[in-house]
Amino acid sequence: MSAQERAGPAPDRHTDRGIEQLQEQLAAEHADATLLVNAAGFFAPRKFLDYGQDNYDADLELNRALFFLTQTVVRGMTAAGSGGAIVNIGSMWGHQAVAALPGTGYSMAKAGLHALTHNLAMELAADGIRVNAVAPAGVATPVYKEAVKGFDSFHPLGRVGTAQDIASSIVFLLSPESSWITGALLNVDGGVMAGRS
Repeated sequence: MSAQERAGPAPDRHTDRGIEQLQEQLAAEHADATLLVNAAGFFAPRKFLDYGQDNYDADLELNRALFFLTQTVVRGMTAAGSGGAIVNIGSMWGHQAVAALPGTGYSMAKAGLHALTHNLAMELAADGIRVNAVAPAGVATPVYKEAVKGFDSFHPLGRVGTAQDIASSIVFLLSPESSWITGALLNVDGGVMAGRS
């Protein structure tokens, strides 16, 4: 067995080129950006033994793209010397498993995004760039489709979240009102991470 066979397939050059093209576009059109929200994702619950490589790759490929697109925006921020703010959309699934909605690959991806948030907060603080994340629970958006139906009681506050709940927290973390906050993972989850009844 060759080293490549042991390591798995080589990265998809088509995907890499797509990321590179987006990086070029960002650098050309938004070199002056001082705010960034990383809000890409999908949620497809499945049991661990039902994962195939395509399912796994789909979850983790989002982090790959986000990593390098963020790098491009940060290059512009540091070159301008103007500082900035980044908010990553994590998930309570990055903190805690939910037996009723298993999603190992999704949880790994979101936990990785939480780790990226902490690392970038430390690394970019000297450049005046704040990096935080919000970690929602069940939110009534197209990402969760039918998954959150009947999940009101899962949340101590008695309802699933709305897009406005999440947007309000993002606006706060991007704003000057949060100028002394970096590296935070803000649970915007209706109380789910506080405990269980």
